[in-house]
Amino acid sequence: MAFTVADFDDLVRLLEEHPEWRARLRQLILPEEILTLPELVRQNTEAIGRLEAAIERLEQSIAELAANQRRLEEQYNALRAETDARFAEMAAEIRALAEAQRRMEEEFNAYRVQTDARFADLSAEVRALAQAQKRTARSVWKS
Repeated sequence: MAFTVADFDDLVRLLEEHPEWRARLRQLILPEEILTLPELVRQNTEAIGRLEAAIERLEQSIAELAANQRRLEEQYNALRAETDARFAEMAAEIRALAEAQRRMEEEFNAYRVQTDARFADLSAEVRALAQAQKRTARSVWKS
């Protein structure tokens, strides 16, 4: 028995009227790989949705990390500038203290020399007075 165009049209009409026949015919005609494509497409679509959500979360995390990095860089730069300024102030104070100490040592040494000279002069005067006292005492006791 030959299959004619009229038979084909009848087959098409019958398949349209009976969807369960159409499903059965599909299973007979199409390979398994093609029949599983709709499920694979659905699974891939879900996976893509999950990936897109994960990518959004990653993008948000990256944006937050970048903002945190910028904030840390600003804080670091501010701290560094403050620290550099404080070190410069301390260095200036140390130089001023060193200069004051140098001047104090010079004044101390000059004062010591001056005091030593004054003590020497005073000692000489005391010796002279002691000599004069002795002479006076001799002349008083001789008389």
